[in-house]
Amino acid sequence: MRKPIENFDSIPVVSLEEAVELLVSLVPNVKEMVSKAKEKCDKPKDGLTPHESASIVLYSLEWEPRENSFYIILNNTLRDEEKLKLWQLYLKLFISSLEKLPSVNQTVYRGVKMDLSAQYPQGQIFTCNIHFFMTEDEILLVAVRKFKVVSCLDSGNGLFIIQMKEVESDYPLLGSSRGKNASSQENNTRETNSHSTSSSHHSSGPSRGPMSPKLPPGPVRPNMFSPPR
Repeated sequence: MRKPIENFDSIPVVSLEEAVELLVSLVPNVKEMVSKAKEKCDKPKDGLTPHESASIVLYSLEWEPRENSFYIILNNTLRDEEKLKLWQLYLKLFISSLEKLPSVNQTVYRGVKMDLSAQYPQGQIFTCNIHFFMTEDEILLVAVRKFKVVSCLDSGNGLFIIQMKEVESDYPLLGSSRGKNASSQENNTRETNSHSTSSSHHSSGPSRGPMSPKLPPGPVRPNMFSPPR
């Protein structure tokens, strides 16, 4: 499992422009992305500042070519601890912004055109490394959330229904008590249903803000779940 960000509380919160300054060599057109994100955040909701709101929009912004999208590059960087250090200012702003958003307890459904039942056997616990997608009315699953497969039902005709429940993570992304506290408070009531089919339906549990799990390409952009462990 990925290590948490150490000394997260000591990392300063800076403007979005400053937060991406070290990412210019890693993310093509990142300054243009920031400008577009800020255009959408003139009057942000939920008590966020324009910079905080824009950091979330930037995280979910689609770009052309798709592999140059901010979320895809960050997604790949999460596997490289050295490069991840360059993202700390952005992650501080982004995660601090997410912490200001209201938590949502609900069930989220997602269709996937393949059978995922073998990847999610009943009783298996796995970790959500990070999520990446946002259009409208979407759910954000913050990184290093842990899920347990409650059931996996073959309903026939290529339809598999996988139900998952979020459980408390003992290894939060943030290297501080804040991550543990937020996780334990939210995990008390959170549940996830997942439907997988040949036209599969994945349902993933509640979370805070706009996000969701990694599944093969379906009707919405995938997030990242690590394989079951």
